[in-house]
Amino acid sequence: MRDVKEILKEYRKKSGLTQPQLGALINSTQQYVSLVENKKSPLSEDSLKELKKHMPQKLYDELEEAVYLEKMPEAFQNKIRARMNRKTVPYYKNVKASAGDGYFNLCEAPPDDFLEIKGARINEHCVALNIQGDSMYPELQDCDLIVVDCSEKEGNSKDFYVVRYRDEIFAKRLIIENDEITGLRSVNPLYKDIELRTRDSFNVIGKIIKIIREY
Repeated sequence: MRDVKEILKEYRKKSGLTQPQLGALINSTQQYVSLVENKKSPLSEDSLKELKKHMPQKLYDELEEAVYLEKMPEAFQNKIRARMNRKTVPYYKNVKASAGDGYFNLCEAPPDDFLEIKGARINEHCVALNIQGDSMYPELQDCDLIVVDCSEKEGNSKDFYVVRYRDEIFAKRLIIENDEITGLRSVNPLYKDIELRTRDSFNVIGKIIKIIREY
């Protein structure tokens, strides 16, 4: 997690602003901007409000969080930064990705836990779920823990995806015809393909990027 100094300096340089220009933008001075960028002064609430008018929303949210964190005692700051810098993935224990005939409705509840999972591809868009069923056996097995990258929604017929169809969650391969997803396919030959007849009730949640057994 970055601090106020890093975020503010990135915004100023990417916007092509000098310290005096940024100072004017937030109704302050070059000297004040210099103090903040050198961690000799905190960013005031008034300056934060002015920055909100100009910064991209995602960068502003990061700045706001950093300002809040820097108000805390230093020892507490260090603990929070250490935790946030680890690659932790939201874990939805009670949402199962069916490797069978469909199991659990997608819920919008907060995650049950956060799991520390190693891997170069783990990112802020990942979630962890469990597999239920044997339709993807032996590639995906009952009770496997899977990590799903929810930013990867452009499907192909080779990889495994977690999808929602008719309010149920499935882990399947995609059947693609003429660049359109037309069905869902299992690995286990005992299971038939699922034809997607109701397009408005289907969406790709994300691509399965990691499979963990006996987590």
